[in-house]
Amino acid sequence: MHKKIGILVIVLLVASWFWYVVRQWIDAPGISWNQYHDWLWPILLLTLLVAVKSIAYLLLSDSRWRWGVLAAAALPFFFFFGFKLIYTAGVAAILLFNFFAMESIRDEAKARVRISAMPMLKRGIPALVTSLLLATSFAYYESPAVQASVQSRALPPFIRETVSTTARQFLSGQLQGVSPAQRTAAENQVVAETMSLINNLVRPYRQFIPPALALGMFLILQGLSFIFVWLAAFIGWALFMVLRKTNVVKIEKTNIEAERIVL
Repeated sequence: MHKKIGILVIVLLVASWFWYVVRQWIDAPGISWNQYHDWLWPILLLTLLVAVKSIAYLLLSDSRWRWGVLAAAALPFFFFFGFKLIYTAGVAAILLFNFFAMESIRDEAKARVRISAMPMLKRGIPALVTSLLLATSFAYYESPAVQASVQSRALPPFIRETVSTTARQFLSGQLQGVSPAQRTAAENQVVAETMSLINNLVRPYRQFIPPALALGMFLILQGLSFIFVWLAAFIGWALFMVLRKTNVVKIEKTNIEAERIVL
Protein backbone atom coordinates (compact mmCIF):
# COMPACT_ATOMS: atom_id res chain seq x y z
CA MET A 1 0.00 0.00 0.00
CA HIS A 2 2.73 2.47 0.95
CA LYS A 3 4.49 1.93 -2.38
CA LYS A 4 1.31 2.75 -4.27
CA ILE A 5 0.77 5.89 -2.23
CA GLY A 6 4.40 6.81 -2.85
CA ILE A 7 3.85 6.51 -6.60
CA LEU A 8 0.87 8.88 -6.41
CA VAL A 9 2.90 11.38 -4.38
CA ILE A 10 5.76 11.29 -6.90
CA VAL A 11 3.35 11.85 -9.80
CA LEU A 12 1.78 14.75 -7.90
CA LEU A 13 5.16 16.38 -7.20
CA VAL A 14 6.45 16.01 -10.77
CA ALA A 15 3.13 17.25 -12.20
CA SER A 16 3.20 20.27 -9.87
CA TRP A 17 6.73 21.10 -10.95
CA PHE A 18 5.83 20.71 -14.62
CA TRP A 19 2.68 22.85 -14.55
CA TYR A 20 4.43 25.53 -12.48
CA VAL A 21 7.18 25.82 -15.11
CA VAL A 22 4.62 25.75 -17.94
CA ARG A 23 2.70 28.58 -16.26
CA GLN A 24 5.88 30.66 -16.07
CA TRP A 25 6.69 29.77 -19.68
CA ILE A 26 3.26 30.74 -20.99
CA ASP A 27 3.19 34.01 -19.04
CA ALA A 28 6.70 34.99 -20.14
CA PRO A 29 6.80 38.23 -22.18
CA GLY A 30 8.62 36.58 -25.03
CA ILE A 31 10.02 33.18 -25.92
CA SER A 32 13.33 33.04 -27.75
CA TRP A 33 14.22 29.71 -29.31
CA ASN A 34 17.83 30.86 -29.41
CA GLN A 35 17.86 30.82 -25.60
CA TYR A 36 17.81 27.18 -24.56
CA HIS A 37 16.76 27.96 -20.99
CA ASP A 38 13.43 29.31 -22.33
CA TRP A 39 12.29 25.89 -23.50
CA LEU A 40 14.68 23.31 -22.05
CA TRP A 41 13.01 22.94 -18.64
CA PRO A 42 9.45 22.57 -20.00
CA ILE A 43 10.61 19.86 -22.41
CA LEU A 44 12.62 17.97 -19.78
CA LEU A 45 9.78 18.11 -17.26
CA LEU A 46 7.26 17.06 -19.92
CA THR A 47 9.27 13.93 -20.70
CA LEU A 48 9.84 13.25 -16.99
CA LEU A 49 6.12 13.53 -16.19
CA VAL A 50 5.22 11.25 -19.10
CA ALA A 51 7.85 8.72 -17.98
CA VAL A 52 6.61 8.76 -14.37
CA LYS A 53 2.97 8.39 -15.43
CA SER A 54 3.75 5.50 -17.80
CA ILE A 55 5.66 3.67 -15.05
CA ALA A 56 2.75 4.27 -12.65
CA TYR A 57 0.27 2.82 -15.18
CA LEU A 58 2.59 -0.17 -15.64
CA LEU A 59 3.08 -0.92 -11.95
CA LEU A 60 -0.46 -0.25 -10.72
CA SER A 61 -2.73 -3.07 -11.87
CA ASP A 62 -5.86 -1.81 -10.07
CA SER A 63 -7.84 0.61 -12.23
CA ARG A 64 -8.71 2.74 -9.19
CA TRP A 65 -5.04 3.46 -8.54
CA ARG A 66 -4.47 4.20 -12.23
CA TRP A 67 -7.22 6.80 -12.24
CA GLY A 68 -5.67 8.13 -9.06
CA VAL A 69 -2.48 8.70 -11.08
CA LEU A 70 -4.47 10.68 -13.64
CA ALA A 71 -6.05 12.76 -10.87
CA ALA A 72 -2.65 13.41 -9.28
CA ALA A 73 -1.33 14.70 -12.61
CA ALA A 74 -4.42 16.82 -13.35
CA LEU A 75 -4.99 18.56 -10.01
CA PRO A 76 -1.85 20.76 -10.26
CA PHE A 77 -3.04 21.94 -13.68
CA PHE A 78 -6.25 23.32 -12.21
CA PHE A 79 -4.35 24.72 -9.23
CA PHE A 80 -2.03 26.81 -11.42
CA PHE A 81 -4.49 27.69 -14.21
CA GLY A 82 -7.84 27.66 -12.41
CA PHE A 83 -11.18 26.04 -13.23
CA LYS A 84 -12.47 27.53 -16.48
CA LEU A 85 -15.29 26.47 -18.77
CA ILE A 86 -13.01 26.12 -21.80
CA TYR A 87 -10.96 23.47 -20.02
CA THR A 88 -13.98 21.16 -19.84
CA ALA A 89 -13.87 20.91 -23.62
CA GLY A 90 -10.51 19.20 -23.44
CA VAL A 91 -11.21 16.98 -20.44
CA ALA A 92 -12.94 14.28 -22.48
CA ALA A 93 -10.09 14.11 -25.01
CA ILE A 94 -7.45 14.07 -22.28
CA LEU A 95 -9.29 11.31 -20.41
CA LEU A 96 -9.62 9.34 -23.63
CA PHE A 97 -5.90 9.57 -24.39
CA ASN A 98 -5.00 8.54 -20.83
CA PHE A 99 -7.42 5.61 -20.93
CA PHE A 100 -5.88 4.52 -24.22
CA ALA A 101 -2.40 4.78 -22.67
CA MET A 102 -3.46 2.71 -19.64
CA GLU A 103 -4.95 -0.03 -21.79
CA SER A 104 -2.04 -0.04 -24.25
CA ILE A 105 0.54 -0.45 -21.50
CA ARG A 106 -1.53 -3.15 -19.79
CA ASP A 107 -2.07 -5.08 -23.03
CA GLU A 108 1.62 -4.88 -23.91
CA ALA A 109 2.56 -6.15 -20.45
CA LYS A 110 0.11 -9.07 -20.68
CA ALA A 111 1.25 -10.05 -24.16
CA ARG A 112 4.89 -10.44 -23.13
CA VAL A 113 6.41 -13.57 -21.67
CA ARG A 114 9.54 -11.72 -20.55
CA ILE A 115 9.54 -8.26 -18.99
CA SER A 116 11.00 -5.57 -21.25
CA ALA A 117 10.35 -2.09 -19.90
CA MET A 118 11.15 -0.01 -22.98
CA PRO A 119 8.52 -1.42 -25.42
CA MET A 120 5.95 -1.80 -22.65
CA LEU A 121 6.22 1.86 -21.67
CA LYS A 122 6.62 3.14 -25.22
CA ARG A 123 3.29 1.57 -26.23
CA GLY A 124 1.33 4.13 -24.19
CA ILE A 125 3.72 7.09 -24.16
CA PRO A 126 2.54 8.77 -27.42
CA ALA A 127 -1.01 9.11 -26.04
CA LEU A 128 0.32 10.55 -22.77
CA VAL A 129 2.42 13.11 -24.65
CA THR A 130 -0.59 14.17 -26.74
CA SER A 131 -2.77 14.57 -23.64
CA LEU A 132 -0.24 16.91 -22.00
CA LEU A 133 0.22 18.91 -25.20
CA LEU A 134 -3.56 19.33 -25.45
CA ALA A 135 -3.74 20.59 -21.87
CA THR A 136 -0.83 22.99 -22.51
CA SER A 137 -2.53 24.34 -25.63
CA PHE A 138 -5.77 25.00 -23.73
CA ALA A 139 -3.79 26.82 -21.03
CA TYR A 140 -2.00 28.85 -23.70
CA TYR A 141 -5.35 29.76 -25.27
CA GLU A 142 -6.54 31.18 -21.93
CA SER A 143 -3.29 33.04 -21.18
CA PRO A 144 -3.66 36.83 -20.69
CA ALA A 145 -1.26 37.66 -23.53
CA VAL A 146 -3.22 35.64 -26.08
CA GLN A 147 -6.65 36.83 -24.93
CA ALA A 148 -5.46 40.45 -24.88
CA SER A 149 -4.62 40.20 -28.57
CA VAL A 150 -8.37 40.33 -29.33
CA GLN A 151 -8.97 43.59 -27.48
CA SER A 152 -5.70 45.39 -28.17
CA ARG A 153 -3.91 46.14 -31.41
CA ALA A 154 -0.79 44.35 -30.21
CA LEU A 155 -0.08 40.80 -31.25
CA PRO A 156 1.24 38.25 -28.71
CA PRO A 157 4.87 39.01 -27.72
CA PHE A 158 6.35 35.86 -29.19
CA ILE A 159 5.33 36.95 -32.71
CA ARG A 160 7.39 40.14 -32.42
CA GLU A 161 10.23 38.08 -30.94
CA THR A 162 10.08 35.71 -33.91
CA VAL A 163 10.02 38.58 -36.42
CA SER A 164 12.90 40.30 -34.63
CA THR A 165 15.04 37.15 -34.57
CA THR A 166 14.36 36.47 -38.26
CA ALA A 167 15.19 40.06 -39.24
CA ARG A 168 18.39 39.97 -37.21
CA GLN A 169 19.56 36.76 -38.86
CA PHE A 170 18.63 37.96 -42.35
CA LEU A 171 20.25 41.36 -42.04
CA SER A 172 23.43 40.07 -40.38
CA GLY A 173 24.71 38.93 -43.76
CA GLN A 174 23.43 41.98 -45.63
CA LEU A 175 24.82 44.75 -43.41
CA GLN A 176 28.32 43.58 -42.63
CA GLY A 177 29.96 46.89 -43.55
CA VAL A 178 27.78 49.22 -41.47
CA SER A 179 28.13 50.36 -37.89
CA PRO A 180 26.25 48.60 -35.03
CA ALA A 181 24.01 51.65 -34.58
CA GLN A 182 22.99 51.64 -38.26
CA ARG A 183 22.43 47.89 -38.17
CA THR A 184 20.18 48.22 -35.10
CA ALA A 185 18.22 51.03 -36.76
CA ALA A 186 17.74 48.93 -39.89
CA GLU A 187 16.58 45.93 -37.83
CA ASN A 188 14.10 48.06 -35.90
CA GLN A 189 12.70 49.52 -39.12
CA VAL A 190 12.25 46.07 -40.68
CA VAL A 191 10.56 44.74 -37.54
CA ALA A 192 8.24 47.76 -37.30
CA GLU A 193 7.19 47.52 -40.96
CA THR A 194 6.69 43.76 -40.75
CA MET A 195 4.61 43.99 -37.57
CA SER A 196 2.51 46.74 -39.12
CA LEU A 197 1.87 44.55 -42.16
CA ILE A 198 0.92 41.57 -40.00
CA ASN A 199 -1.42 43.71 -37.89
CA ASN A 200 -3.17 45.00 -41.01
CA LEU A 201 -3.59 41.50 -42.36
CA VAL A 202 -5.04 40.00 -39.16
CA ARG A 203 -7.18 42.97 -38.04
CA PRO A 204 -10.42 41.67 -39.67
CA TYR A 205 -9.84 38.24 -38.12
CA ARG A 206 -8.60 39.32 -34.70
CA GLN A 207 -11.26 37.32 -32.84
CA PHE A 208 -9.82 34.15 -34.36
CA ILE A 209 -6.25 34.83 -33.19
CA PRO A 210 -6.44 33.00 -29.81
CA PRO A 211 -7.75 29.67 -31.18
CA ALA A 212 -5.40 29.91 -34.17
CA LEU A 213 -2.40 30.48 -31.90
CA ALA A 214 -3.41 27.66 -29.58
CA LEU A 215 -3.95 25.29 -32.51
CA GLY A 216 -0.66 26.37 -34.04
CA MET A 217 1.21 25.70 -30.80
CA PHE A 218 -0.38 22.25 -30.50
CA LEU A 219 0.46 21.31 -34.09
CA ILE A 220 4.07 22.48 -33.74
CA LEU A 221 4.60 20.60 -30.49
CA GLN A 222 2.76 17.54 -31.79
CA GLY A 223 5.07 17.56 -34.80
CA LEU A 224 7.99 17.33 -32.40
CA SER A 225 6.30 14.72 -30.23
CA PHE A 226 8.46 11.88 -31.57
CA ILE A 227 11.38 13.50 -29.73
CA PHE A 228 9.37 13.64 -26.51
CA VAL A 229 8.30 10.01 -26.96
CA TRP A 230 11.85 8.69 -27.27
CA LEU A 231 13.13 10.86 -24.41
CA ALA A 232 10.27 9.78 -22.15
CA ALA A 233 10.75 6.12 -23.09
CA PHE A 234 14.46 6.32 -22.26
CA ILE A 235 13.85 8.12 -18.96
CA GLY A 236 11.09 5.64 -18.08
CA TRP A 237 13.36 2.68 -18.86
CA ALA A 238 16.15 4.20 -16.72
CA LEU A 239 13.78 4.80 -13.81
CA PHE A 240 12.39 1.27 -14.09
CA MET A 241 15.91 -0.17 -13.98
CA VAL A 242 16.65 1.88 -10.86
CA LEU A 243 13.48 0.57 -9.21
CA ARG A 244 14.44 -2.97 -10.13
CA LYS A 245 18.04 -2.66 -8.89
CA THR A 246 16.86 -1.23 -5.58
CA ASN A 247 14.29 -4.03 -5.19
CA VAL A 248 11.38 -1.61 -5.13
CA VAL A 249 10.08 -3.62 -8.08
CA LYS A 250 10.65 -7.35 -8.33
CA ILE A 251 10.12 -9.69 -11.28
CA GLU A 252 8.77 -13.15 -10.54
CA LYS A 253 8.35 -16.11 -12.88
CA THR A 254 4.91 -17.68 -13.09
CA ASN A 255 3.35 -20.58 -14.96
CA ILE A 256 1.01 -19.44 -17.71
CA GLU A 257 -1.75 -21.55 -19.23
CA ALA A 258 -2.45 -20.79 -22.87
CA GLU A 259 -5.29 -21.86 -25.16
CA ARG A 260 -4.74 -23.48 -28.53
CA ILE A 261 -6.96 -24.52 -31.40
CA VAL A 262 -7.29 -28.25 -32.10
CA LEU A 263 -8.92 -29.56 -35.28
